Amino acid sequence: MYTVSDVMRKLGISRSTLFYYERGGLVVPEKDPVNGYRLYSQGTLHRLVMLTQFQKAGFSLAECRCFVDGEPS
Repeated sequence: MYTVSDVMRKLGISRSTLFYYERGGLVVPEKDPVNGYRLYSQGTLHRLVMLTQFQKAGFSLAECRCFVDGEPS
């Protein structure tokens, strides 16, 4: 499991970008039962990698969601 800081460091994205994806429902972190901190699984990290790559390629968030969810646009 990865913390917010881990994800930021690994993917080179800002905290606000990560939280923007959360608010948009593109990723859903788990919560640490002890302290309530956000935790991201390897699968969620992979999803974030795909989302950031599609966005860098110029696709909208709606298109990115379709791509990572395997839905037709």
